Amino acid sequence: MNVVEILCLKGLHLDLAKYVVLQTYKGCGFDALNKGQDWLFSCQDFYPLKDPENTWNACAANGLLHILKLLHNYGIEGCTEDAMDLAAENGHLELVKFLHENRKEGCTTDAMDQAATNGHLEIVKWLHENQSEGCTEDAMDNAAEQGYLDVVIWLHENQSEGCTEDAMDNAAYRGYLDVIKFLHEHRKEGCTESAMDDAAFYGHLDVVIWLHEHRKEGCSSDAMNNAAYRGHLEVVKFLHEHRSEGCTEDAMDNAAEQGYLDVVIWLHEHRKEGCTVNAMNNAAYRGHLEVVKFLHEHRDEGDVLEAMETAARNGKMDVVEWLLLNQLPMEL
Repeated sequence: MNVVEILCLKGLHLDLAKYVVLQTYKGCGFDALNKGQDWLFSCQDFYPLKDPENTWNACAANGLLHILKLLHNYGIEGCTEDAMDLAAENGHLELVKFLHENRKEGCTTDAMDQAATNGHLEIVKWLHENQSEGCTEDAMDNAAEQGYLDVVIWLHENQSEGCTEDAMDNAAYRGYLDVIKFLHEHRKEGCTESAMDDAAFYGHLDVVIWLHEHRKEGCSSDAMNNAAYRGHLEVVKFLHEHRSEGCTEDAMDNAAEQGYLDVVIWLHEHRKEGCTVNAMNNAAYRGHLEVVKFLHEHRDEGDVLEAMETAARNGKMDVVEWLLLNQLPMEL
């Protein structure tokens, strides 16, 4: 940042900044223009912009229509399709309109895609009516992921690009059941096992139940594994009672590592997959003493010496002490 940029950014000593402009020829950037504004444009012959394209883009992305108008009025080149794309992405409708009415660069499909992603329905509608670029499947996919049901509905009714399986998959992991229901009732793309797997991971029991009752894609063992890892016991129970995919040793291993004793106990009492030595080792390393106690008393996969070593390495001396007092090998 040079002297002129610093003076303008601080909003101080503009007369001094003007003097420096006339004595130097180093160029200025967006921050200077944002503060110095009109008079800097009048000095273009002496003090050109360092990066005009970046300045156009920064104005568009930040909704600085007043500066963007100055760029246009002073004939400063550097405007590209990115300007309208960025204005649309960030919800600046008036700026989008100005570019459409006064410039010829236009936009790309990113304009509507990103406006949809961020829930700017009015901009999506305006682009549909006034620009020809349209959108891609990303528009509905991303709007679904972000939970913008109004945007999803409008795109379904007014655009032909549609969506992919990602729409329902991502709405599921974010827990947007209303979006999932709409896609199920009005679209044919469906979802994959990832929908239930990821809904289970994030603890969206209502989504898991609905997918189980209304969709046929099912899930994988990752569903119960991931629910256990995140401590979502009610999800684990539902999957156990209503699904056949089950889980693997990872379920108890990961629940133990994260300190979810209730999940560890339930898996021990209701599932047969068991765990590995990692369950006690990782619980010890994390300092989950109650989990270590339960595994020591009810499971035989653990290795006390390894558990003590990992606990000591991470400074969990209460775990080390308990293991020493309760399972000190006689040969030591």
